[in-house]
Amino acid sequence: MTTKRDEWARSWPLPLIAMLGITGPAAYAYTGGIFMGEMTREFGWTKTEFSTAMTLQMVIGLIVGPVAARVLDRIGSRRMLLAGVVPFALGLAMLSLATGAVWQWWMLAALYALTHFGVGSASWINGVVQSFDAARGMAIAVCLTGIGLATVGWPLIAAELVEAFGWRMAYPAMASIWLVIILPLVFLYYRPVPRKDAAHGGPVPPIGPAVKTRTFWFLVCAGGLFSSVQFGLIVHLFPTVRLQGLDMTTAASMVSITGVFSILGRLGTGALLDRMPTKPLAIFAFLLPLVVMGLFATADGSLPMLMAASALLGFAAGSEIDVVAYLCSRRFDQRIFGTVYTLFQMTFAVSSSVGPLLASWQFDSSGSYLGYYAIAGTMIVSASILIAFLPPPPKAVTT
Repeated sequence: MTTKRDEWARSWPLPLIAMLGITGPAAYAYTGGIFMGEMTREFGWTKTEFSTAMTLQMVIGLIVGPVAARVLDRIGSRRMLLAGVVPFALGLAMLSLATGAVWQWWMLAALYALTHFGVGSASWINGVVQSFDAARGMAIAVCLTGIGLATVGWPLIAAELVEAFGWRMAYPAMASIWLVIILPLVFLYYRPVPRKDAAHGGPVPPIGPAVKTRTFWFLVCAGGLFSSVQFGLIVHLFPTVRLQGLDMTTAASMVSITGVFSILGRLGTGALLDRMPTKPLAIFAFLLPLVVMGLFATADGSLPMLMAASALLGFAAGSEIDVVAYLCSRRFDQRIFGTVYTLFQMTFAVSSSVGPLLASWQFDSSGSYLGYYAIAGTMIVSASILIAFLPPPPKAVTT
């Protein structure tokens, strides 16, 4: 019988490399608030116009993502990543070509979205799921810690790059930093246990039966509502704390606190997922944004309250992603994990794009985020109810 010690001795490079790889696709989202301020001031855009680029990316993801996921299930993680790393870095760097026309910014964002599919989180996690069983919860948590590292590192890196060289040079600099680190690691060390049916050209099971289950739809709806709120809060975290009188460096530090606590929440949840039922963990994590929004609404410039809100936001974000990824790996056939998980991620991504747009619209309309907090609170309660009524796991699944 495979033990956790055996798995880690054989496969430990996979989740660690995946952790670093996932930081790349997260760079754009978690520095959005910094670039939003710089670019809207230079070009005279509203926050809504800037955020519309994110919505466009998510719509493209919904259309193209499932196709890319079926390719992933057939060719495996390693080949998918080797083909996608360089195009993604170029797509991120090309965001610096914006010259002021908002339609051009949207087109650059669309091009970036098309380069995203080869290096999305499903590509990184897919190989880890194949290689781990007894310690799968912790292995997935280590992979997804990359999002927390991105939240910690990229805002500080972006802020320094913007202040030193301007926003236009910051995008290609971030792309270069990631590419130099990750390309050699993938080429030399990212070697998952090969999937037998893919290796021998056998058919991958159809996705239809999985999509028709109540488990799929409950998770899609709950995760979509939560992701919309969580991403809206994170993208607008920097401008939110700036409105309360914090300077640029201190505001970036608040974003980094969110990243640190997303790592703690992710690793803690990953360890617990291997030992206890997921519903109590999920409900707890899903309700945390209510506390976050309450703290933001009443902070009145209080640094301790803003730090507490940032920490809880990170903890909630880290826990929720772990739970969804783990449930996906345990409740659906592993041979179609890439497709099922990508469907979740793409749906969540489109839902997430609504959060920043809704927050931007509320702020542009009223000069305050309070209206957004009221709407988001209702969404969070609804998501928690869906998790509470999630159907029991199936009796037999290939995991």
